[in-house]
Amino acid sequence: GGTILTSVNWGTVWLPETSGTMQDLRAIAFTDGSHGWAVGDGGTILCTVDGGASWTVQTSNVTQDLHAVGFTDGTDGWAVGDGGTILGTVDDGASWTAQTSNVTQDLYGVACSGTSTAWAVGASGTIVATSDGGTTWTPQTSNASQDLHAVAFADGTHGWAVGAGGAIEATRDAGATWTTQASGSTRNLAGVDFFDPLHGWAVGTGGLV
Repeated sequence: GGTILTSVNWGTVWLPETSGTMQDLRAIAFTDGSHGWAVGDGGTILCTVDGGASWTVQTSNVTQDLHAVGFTDGTDGWAVGDGGTILGTVDDGASWTAQTSNVTQDLYGVACSGTSTAWAVGASGTIVATSDGGTTWTPQTSNASQDLHAVAFADGTHGWAVGAGGAIEATRDAGATWTTQASGSTRNLAGVDFFDPLHGWAVGTGGLV
């Protein structure tokens, strides 16, 4: 329903912001305390330049649901969604351009490193990557058949993708090879984040961390 909540005190209190949309919003990314983007159903992309005091609709030129958004700085970013949809921007989202993902599977997660390198993950173990700013996206072999819901990179080489049935795939070479890791759970994993190449967290169904 377009819900956006904000906190300025470590999450002790959360207050609603006016998003200007009734579409479900599925992901959010900020590059600093002022500049952020939210994406969601029907190709919805929202942007703020004032820490969420106001949100502005950006033109995505797509109607597919968008599930994830990532930015490496204040200008370069990607949004991914259903049917292999990948959108890229190099101007803060003032314009979004469709990029050829070379896959048709729904994409649920995106991570980027620098202004030219990014990975997207999705249904049936799909992983695609770019090293040229999205001009070309190349499928990578994940060794997973489960849907992958999220991806995170600690740097330009060390990354993890998580998904259904407790799936965790890891790479130490920017995705040239992915190796299955044992999560110890069969619950669906929905999110992952790494502080550095050694320390990370994954979260999922039923309060799993």
